[in-house]
Amino acid sequence: MRAVANLSLNDGAAGSRRRGLMQRLGMRGILELGGIYAALVLVLFETLYPLLWVLFGSLKTKQEMLSNVWGPPSSLVLQNYADAWRIAGMGSRIVNSIFVTGSALIILVAVATPCAYAVARLRSPDAVLWSQSRLRPCWCRRR
Repeated sequence: MRAVANLSLNDGAAGSRRRGLMQRLGMRGILELGGIYAALVLVLFETLYPLLWVLFGSLKTKQEMLSNVWGPPSSLVLQNYADAWRIAGMGSRIVNSIFVTGSALIILVAVATPCAYAVARLRSPDAVLWSQSRLRPCWCRRR
C-alpha cells in the first residue's frame, strides 16, 4: 500500500523515469548521449539534404535552376522525367543496371556460401581464433 501511495505522490511516470535516467547516467552520460544524438542529426541532415536538393533540381525548369539553385521549386515540372527517359535512353540503362546487379548478386552468393560453410566446418586453433576475432564485437557489451 505504501508503494501505491508513493506512486500517486510522484509527478507522473515520465518524471520518475527521467529522474531514474539522470541517476543512472549522471550528467556526463546525459551529455554524451546528447552529443551522440547531435552527431546523428548532423549525419541525417548531411545525408538527406543532398538527396532533397537533387529531387528539387529535377523538378525545376532550366531558368528556375539558374535563378533559385538552393530553394524548392515554385512549380513542379514532371516533363523533365519524360525528357530524361526519352532523350537519354533511361529504359535501357535501367535494364542494364538490373542485369549487372543481379549477376553480381548471383556470383556473390555462389562464392560466399561454400566459403562460409568451409569456415564453419574448419577445426583448428587458428580457425577458432579467426572466427572469434570476427564475432567478438557482437559479443562485447558496452559497460
